[in-house]
Amino acid sequence: SHELGTRKPESKIFEIALDYLKTKPEQTLFLDDNLDNINGAKEIGINTILVTSNAQMLKDIGKLTIIK
Repeated sequence: SHELGTRKPESKIFEIALDYLKTKPEQTLFLDDNLDNINGAKEIGINTILVTSNAQMLKDIGKLTIIK
């Protein structure tokens, strides 16, 4: 974050990551245990999962529909 001049939950950090990964927000899944960070990713259209436990995370990931 120091080198990029931005950090979570600022939308700029997510935009930089998407550009680096060459992917679109709607094709990306962001997992975090911090609601502010989740909301920052959601603001630019990234799919998110708020992690509250390992079991919950695995359950939510299992619900995802993957489109090829």
